Amino acid sequence: MPAAASRCYHFLGMETELPPLDLEIPLFDPSLYPRTYRVSTAYGLLFFVIGAITFVAGCLGAWYFGTGHEMNSPRQAAFMAAGSFLFVLLGIYLIAFIVRFKVVLNPDSIAVQELFSSRTLLRSDIGGRRLLPTKYVSTLVLVPRSELQKKLKVGLAMRIDSAFKHWLTDIPNLDAEELAQSQSELLRDPDLGFESEERSASVVRAKKLSTPLNTFATISSFLGYLFPRPPIIAILCALPLLALALLVRFRGIYDIEGRRIDARPSLAPLFLFPGLVLALRALLDFNLLHWTPLLTISLVLTAAIMFVVSNADRSVGSRPATLLLISLFAACYSYGLAAHGNSFLDHSTPQTFPVPVVGKHVSDDRSPTYYLHLDPWGPQTAPTEVSVPSSLYASISPGRQVCVYLHSGALRIPWYVVAQCL
Repeated sequence: MPAAASRCYHFLGMETELPPLDLEIPLFDPSLYPRTYRVSTAYGLLFFVIGAITFVAGCLGAWYFGTGHEMNSPRQAAFMAAGSFLFVLLGIYLIAFIVRFKVVLNPDSIAVQELFSSRTLLRSDIGGRRLLPTKYVSTLVLVPRSELQKKLKVGLAMRIDSAFKHWLTDIPNLDAEELAQSQSELLRDPDLGFESEERSASVVRAKKLSTPLNTFATISSFLGYLFPRPPIIAILCALPLLALALLVRFRGIYDIEGRRIDARPSLAPLFLFPGLVLALRALLDFNLLHWTPLLTISLVLTAAIMFVVSNADRSVGSRPATLLLISLFAACYSYGLAAHGNSFLDHSTPQTFPVPVVGKHVSDDRSPTYYLHLDPWGPQTAPTEVSVPSSLYASISPGRQVCVYLHSGALRIPWYVVAQCL
């Protein structure tokens, strides 16, 4: 079994150093404890610098906005000053965290002291451990044997030495066990071949295919958000369909939800990222006369996608939270696909409606949106507020006219564009 497990890790291309499950574990040595761990010098300096900058910026913002600079009303000044004060509190928290944080390992327990809490968990009550990796500070999760006790989470912002690792040696590594089980199930799957070598080769081929596809999907999604040109949008529309095709064609070999502990190669970026960008661009780029038909089509497409996913990967249906999450991403893709298809495949001649501009404003968001206020026009019987490009916003003043170009839509969902009159 150890050799087989080692081969699993190797052919799956994983770098995780996990000991075989039947490897002899060194005896726990209680004489090494108690030991106390505080925030390391590197993390302490990082948190202090960020905290100090945040504190000073918050103080300056509270003073600047609180004294009425660039504010239109006392209410707006109070709101912005209160928001700045939150940054003051965040800076204080980060600096206080450095002083307060402490982890104490005793022979029979672990104690974690944070800014507003302190908790102790007996070593005998720990049923296993997990590691949640992040870019900066990973989190050690100690899972109690009893469901009545809460998990103990330890942010690993301190320097980890051999004594800290030794304290964890005979505590079951739940991540390793779950990954080993996933690998074992994958290598026993008869759909991948009758011989173990054949199944291993199938997984290797799947991983070699998924990695460049996910990279391509990530880059395309980024470009599609910044430059929503028809060729890039068409690629984004096709990529999730490719993910579904691979999921159906190689049943059981791919993971579409992006689980952290799963031996199967993941298609999550290929399926998820393009759909999110398509939905976002559709909300930003298209003005619809009626929303209900598009939502109806989106729900039908979402149901069809979830039917395919549930049948291609039956494990998804056994996890309601996962099923709901994938449904939300599928709904985003369906909405974006329908909206772009309704626009890009529409070759009808638009109706033109000259409309007076009665006002305009810019949103207060970090990424400003430009709006024109229009009188009623054509089938639109009420005044409207329409987002427009910044160039059009700058060239139009209230009292002048713009033209609304109303298209019938390839899916018979009317949509319109506001532009300069030709």
